[in-house]
Amino acid sequence: MLLLVAAFGFVVPNGFFIYWLVNEFNGFGPVLQDNLALGFILDVTVTLILLTVYFAKHPLARITFDDLAAYRAAVSDSGFQTYQTALLGAFVKRMADIRQTRDSARAEVQRLRRKATDLAHAIGSEDDTAVRMQAHAINVGLPVFAVVFITLLFAPRVYRSPELQQWIFTSGILLELTTLVMIVAGLLVLALAGKVNEAVSGTVLGGVLGYGVGRGASRRAEVPMQVPAAPVAPVAMPVTATARRI
Repeated sequence: MLLLVAAFGFVVPNGFFIYWLVNEFNGFGPVLQDNLALGFILDVTVTLILLTVYFAKHPLARITFDDLAAYRAAVSDSGFQTYQTALLGAFVKRMADIRQTRDSARAEVQRLRRKATDLAHAIGSEDDTAVRMQAHAINVGLPVFAVVFITLLFAPRVYRSPELQQWIFTSGILLELTTLVMIVAGLLVLALAGKVNEAVSGTVLGGVLGYGVGRGASRRAEVPMQVPAAPVAPVAMPVTATARRI
């Protein structure tokens, strides 16, 4: 196609120019007197100079017959079919990658959902277990502390000595033990019910322990030390004559 265009430009326009030069050329005077022709000639000259300088600095790649053959093969039906096949293959591969990524994302979402469900069930089971343990501890702990409390109330009856029973009631030790048991029992019940945290439980237990140790030390200081009496030697009884006769 390019060769046909070049051949047409070489034959037709140049043919007119050669015909004019041979038959109608009367010198440069008529040319110089034609302002329109001078304008076209100047325009073409300037354009030719600019194109010449540009292509001298930025030369075009050389086109060979191999390039033309490759171009013809590319624009042919077989070349277009090959290009279409490659394009469809790339598109199919890309769509397969997208589907694989989508399936992987869905599988990951399903795995996370199952994991969240299992975690929720585990948390619910732990909460139910904790509630059952707290209820069991309360149901068992309260009767146990009630039995201990009643036992403390009837503990003086174990001793047969009236003086010891009176001392237990009048010294205040029974009241102190009962108060300590009630404090510890109430603290444990509140701790099992989740109403009291570890810090408060430790503080109260520490205070109760310190009170008990302090009271024991003060009672030990108030009781005077008893010095054991010296043993008394047995007195020998004289043996009488009547006993001997017997």
